[in-house]
Amino acid sequence: MTLPAVVLAAAVLTFLLPRLAGVDTVRAVLRTRIAEAEPDPAAARVAVELGLAGRRAPGKGRASPS
Repeated sequence: MTLPAVVLAAAVLTFLLPRLAGVDTVRAVLRTRIAEAEPDPAAARVAVELGLAGRRAPGKGRASPS
């Protein structure tokens, strides 16, 4: 196999792996970007005003041992 064919095969495999695993690529990228994003000061002020500061969304965080 020539080098361009190997590179093409690797690119196609890389493109198809998330789809074969059943992962939504767009959601995975958005989750990563949101997790790395700096918190918005305006949103933090609104959260404090609404009494939402410090709360975690359901399903976020560690599971409690049972």
